[in-house]
Amino acid sequence: MGQKPWIAPIVIIGLVGTIVAALTTARDVAASPRPVDLPVRTAPVNARQLADPLPPGVVLQPIDGGANFYTGHGYTKAAALDSPNFFPIGIWYPSFNTESDVATYEALGITKLDRPDGACKLSLLTGTGIYAIPQYGECGGATGSGIGKESVGLFTDDEVDMNYGPGAGYTYLADLINRVPSSLKSGRFFWTNYGTGVLFWEPAAQAAQFVNGYQQTVSDDLYWFTTPSATESCAHFYLVHCTGGEARRGSNYGSAIDAIRAFEHPAGSEPIWAFVENGWPFTHERRAITPADMNWAIWSSIIHGARGIIYFNHSFSGPAQSDNNFENSHFTLTGITGQAKATDTLIKSLAPVLNDDTAVDYVTAHPAPSAFGGIESTAKYHDGQFYIFADTRDAGRKSRNVHATFHLSGSSAVSVTVVNENRTIKVVKGTFTDTFATGTTVHIYAVNG
Repeated sequence: MGQKPWIAPIVIIGLVGTIVAALTTARDVAASPRPVDLPVRTAPVNARQLADPLPPGVVLQPIDGGANFYTGHGYTKAAALDSPNFFPIGIWYPSFNTESDVATYEALGITKLDRPDGACKLSLLTGTGIYAIPQYGECGGATGSGIGKESVGLFTDDEVDMNYGPGAGYTYLADLINRVPSSLKSGRFFWTNYGTGVLFWEPAAQAAQFVNGYQQTVSDDLYWFTTPSATESCAHFYLVHCTGGEARRGSNYGSAIDAIRAFEHPAGSEPIWAFVENGWPFTHERRAITPADMNWAIWSSIIHGARGIIYFNHSFSGPAQSDNNFENSHFTLTGITGQAKATDTLIKSLAPVLNDDTAVDYVTAHPAPSAFGGIESTAKYHDGQFYIFADTRDAGRKSRNVHATFHLSGSSAVSVTVVNENRTIKVVKGTFTDTFATGTTVHIYAVNG
């Protein structure tokens, strides 16, 4: 698709309730600039405020779509995704032919297979706690004979916004969905993955049509750490000149979640999943994501409200080209596989917290988050306890010992336990401080008292 530079300043407002990017510069004149009145989330949707035990001014915001989104909308075959103990952690286009392949995914903490390959041996998933979202026509042919009880939803197609554009893309998606037999649609939701067309090439109304018109769960893929066009993508996304260090940051994955949510009507009405690469996704780029960067990208996405993660598990360049990075020894040696397992394990252990309400205005972090600096955070409230998730928007591994101060609403907290780090920090008059060893560091705090 042709380049469309814009002149409109944009403010992206995320689930955490803080401005993560104030875009103020004009670049080139555009024929169809994106309007400034994007549908942003300026106040909690369906928020509920409790007199006790919440501190003054704190409201509880349900996760995008609500805790029972799938069964509540009649997608009964996806009931497992509504479990408070289930957080979707997927792999894109996975191949699996034996029980051993499935065991590998189980060991990693994978909970869903996104667009499994044409072999479509979904019966291997029975009883594993891993679910599938196959593509109709690719799995089981025209009859969908391979799509069984392990299939909780159906994948439409990939990057239709880029491959077809508005107009033709709308028709393509509508026709594709109409061709699916009613017996396969029954009880299943549709999921679509979009690309940079929705994120920044297309005017707001056209992007919103893609996001709202065809599926019930949406994702978007922009591989900030590895794309050869990282600086150009960053410039079009934030409307400012970007250095390579500013473009290749884990916090940009979170900002992409906010951008997609801004197109939902109303904002936050349906789940958004995040794509994160785990290798070399491009044929003409000699750059791979690192374990720390991958972990950072995943948690930034979650901090910004992503309700699921998808690993792009292929490498098309580099020393270990593979259609399954997690089963390639190179990615074990480089630490990618081990980091994925550690990240997935922590996410699964915190699933009940992540699936619970966000505590809006409970925590304020300093330095305040901006497009390319500061601390971004979100708070969750679960079983009478607050949890804080925080990462930096700084320059990744180049940043060292990033100091942060957190102010908590109310003054009842006495300490925070740093999850998975075996340490506790005292809270004094509603405030505590901590250090992020590098820009890639993520901290999770359980608030005591």
